[in-house]
Amino acid sequence: MPKRIPVVAILASLMVIPSMVAAQASQTPEEFAVAYMDATRAADWPRVAGLMHPDALQQFKDMFAPIAEVDTTGEVLSNLFGVSSAAAYATTPPDSIYMGFMAAMMNLSPDLAGALSGSTIQPIGHIEEKATELTFIVFRMTMQAESMSISEVNVIPLKKHGGSWKAMLTGEVQGMAEALKKGLGIGM
Repeated sequence: MPKRIPVVAILASLMVIPSMVAAQASQTPEEFAVAYMDATRAADWPRVAGLMHPDALQQFKDMFAPIAEVDTTGEVLSNLFGVSSAAAYATTPPDSIYMGFMAAMMNLSPDLAGALSGSTIQPIGHIEEKATELTFIVFRMTMQAESMSISEVNVIPLKKHGGSWKAMLTGEVQGMAEALKKGLGIGM
């Protein structure tokens, strides 16, 4: 006999879900940055991908598509994205490509993963660029690496999607994609 869910539980969940959505919609860019960086520090790539704008995830996948086109063995695709072929790359959702890549980067660089996991962030503020509908969150990130404290100011571009803030790609990510393609002899 199937279990019945009590009506009270259903009603309670119906009241909680709208308040969770409203809380996310009213989140400040600074609050978003803290949540985004908390997920990044925890290497919670599904959560990070969920905080990214769909356009950014698609852009990420498109930036690395040339690698899929030239990797006839599937070795690079497997190591970097967790897919075995150009056909698999083409049909894999952008968030999965992103999550596979981030997990691979942390596995390839345990020192970076350790420094990132122990980092702290302090939001400084944000700047709105009305013409592009982007908001740039400025924050200070402090990391410990080999008994050194490294502190730098960073920026995350944000854009609203469905009433909630979502992260866009940074110039560093775009530069990393170009450097990787160049290292593989693509686009030269």
